[in-house]
Amino acid sequence: MLRQLDRPGPWKLAGLAALILAGVLSDSFVLPYAAAPALALSLLCVPAPSTRRAAVAAAVAVGAAALAAFLLQGRINPLNGVYRDQLDLGIGYGLFRLGGVLWRANAAELAVNLGLIAFALLPVLRTLVVLRGLAGGEREIAPADRIAIFAAAASLATLLAVVLFGIFRDDSFLRYFQPWWALTALWLAHLAAGRLRLPAWPVGAPAALLLAAAAMLWARPAQLAARIEPPPTLACFAGEAPVAGLAGYWWAKPLVLHSGRRVQIAQVARNGAPYHWIVNQDWARTDWAGGAGAPPFGFILMDGLHARAVAARYGMPDRVERCAGIPLWRYDDPDRLRRPLAAAVPVTLPD
Repeated sequence: MLRQLDRPGPWKLAGLAALILAGVLSDSFVLPYAAAPALALSLLCVPAPSTRRAAVAAAVAVGAAALAAFLLQGRINPLNGVYRDQLDLGIGYGLFRLGGVLWRANAAELAVNLGLIAFALLPVLRTLVVLRGLAGGEREIAPADRIAIFAAAASLATLLAVVLFGIFRDDSFLRYFQPWWALTALWLAHLAAGRLRLPAWPVGAPAALLLAAAAMLWARPAQLAARIEPPPTLACFAGEAPVAGLAGYWWAKPLVLHSGRRVQIAQVARNGAPYHWIVNQDWARTDWAGGAGAPPFGFILMDGLHARAVAARYGMPDRVERCAGIPLWRYDDPDRLRRPLAAAVPVTLPD
């Protein structure tokens, strides 16, 4: 977006439109994350003669790509439509839960939350200064201020979307506010680089590549497993051949990660209905259909699940064991779990 405003060209415009199109098709939250701030920045740059043509072209490209992606979601990525329907929990609920998560009784936790909010508001404050200047007759927006406007628009649009759809349920939904901190840090880094007069390509680009490579190496499953305590339930499957089973939303990832995918988990809601998101994407369909090489479904880890609803869906287990103090339902026939999974209508939100 910034390159299109500085040095416009057809390839930059096509790349911008392609990114918005692919992003929104993948996840509707790219609309407040990227499409809305890009459109807002474009419109604010229209009055300046030096950026008018580039800004108008960017606004048209971003708006058309975002609208096309939004309309095509139902055909190309039906899950997004299902997700939007299940997300709408109400404005009042969203505000109540948001306040409950941000406001903490512990003084240290409250100070951290307030500090993060103050940090995220820095580009918003700078944007207000820029808007005041535009209202006073200024037309040009400095490159650093363009980043601030983009960051502020992304933060406010994301907050608006979260509140309007009422999707904020617990601490895990704080991830939707990641643009607040990431874009603010990017803006401050740009300001620092300008003050220090660091050359972009000899210093900035290699540094960014090194940071990205380091993050990729650190985030490998083996590295993550070494830094996260193994779940106590993992011992219940020691010595077993690869096996698949059902467990609650928060049990799935630790078991799969620490078992090296030897234990495959289908995440289920409290009533036993499967979620759309499975922790390993290459096995779900073949396993549910009993495909060749699929590990057999043989258990349900009952922590947090409703026993009556699960029994009504999958039937009573052949035997019940205790796994780290949690009931572990064992099934000898894999089809007793596979068939209901394959026939179920998946849900999207963790309950």
